[in-house]
Amino acid sequence: MKKRHVQRVVSRIQKQANLGDIQVSPHVLRHTAATLAVQNGLDIFSLKRQFGWEQMITALKYVYMSDAALQESYRNSSPMDNMG
Repeated sequence: MKKRHVQRVVSRIQKQANLGDIQVSPHVLRHTAATLAVQNGLDIFSLKRQFGWEQMITALKYVYMSDAALQESYRNSSPMDNMG
């Protein structure tokens, strides 16, 4: 499937969903999927493999963690907070 064909399909879906001026593109959808996967618990290494990226830096470019998600991630992984 060519890039332009995917863009047309996404544009058609945007119009059918009456999303108006909301920015929708294959890139935005991919970024959103990566961000939501991380916020729902997917680790960055699995994200890299799932999306097929060769470099870890590519995965990091797609991921944005809110302050709340970052704090929760720290609480869940902090050795001090998880002692006995």
